[in-house]
Amino acid sequence: NAEYMGSDEWREAQLQNFTLLHHYMDMLKSHVKDSNIQGPNIPSVNNEFIWCCELYGRNFAVQVVDIDSIPKHFRKRAWYLKLKKELKESSETADECRDRSPIKEEERSPVSESCSESSSRADPESRCSESEFNENEAGETNEFFIDERNEMLVEENKPIREPVLSFAVFVPKPALECLLSWHCDWAERSNCQVGYRYGLWIYTLLSVLEQPVDQDTVFSLRQLCRLCKSRRATLNSNDKENIAVLNLIILIIVKFYEQLDL
Repeated sequence: NAEYMGSDEWREAQLQNFTLLHHYMDMLKSHVKDSNIQGPNIPSVNNEFIWCCELYGRNFAVQVVDIDSIPKHFRKRAWYLKLKKELKESSETADECRDRSPIKEEERSPVSESCSESSSRADPESRCSESEFNENEAGETNEFFIDERNEMLVEENKPIREPVLSFAVFVPKPALECLLSWHCDWAERSNCQVGYRYGLWIYTLLSVLEQPVDQDTVFSLRQLCRLCKSRRATLNSNDKENIAVLNLIILIIVKFYEQLDL
């Protein structure tokens, strides 16, 4: 539908802006690498739960990621055991409230049930699974700092990471590829709207994604594009901000990353 697509002038300007940004980020990454600049602390590549806490906060993370997907070597750490205990106590309290509620079990929202079911699923064949990474990738000397940092991340009221390029430029390529895949999963599991903040993170990640992309990442990009199209189809034409966000992601994937058949 043409009313959802944006004008030709808008699409051309946005694509030009993104192309310039992507070129600038390529140069910045090269400078960072050549100069051996120390970046911010980055979560372990395959720790989906901690990454979700980093970008969107704990409350969202517990909805869309099973904490038992946390790599095994972290599951004896104090922050993990504390989190597990808190979530168990929270679940028991919710069960008690439900038992006292006059609402029958069969009247519970099917949306919340489907989200709970899907968030507990983990793909054992995923390239982002722990089996593909060295469990000691962080190094023994950094373990204390990682534990301390993760403990702060899983605090309920911890400020979430803003989608800024000064952070994204330090995200390693394997984590970047996983994050693009996870964003699609998180949106589907939560049934959340791909709104401004969500779209801004995807835009930021795309701006530092190196070309050419491998086939697994192409698959993630195509999934994201289809997700954005399906969410766009549910919006009212007056919801201009969210439509613009979705259009921008679709445009970048189709034109810049050359998925022209979508």
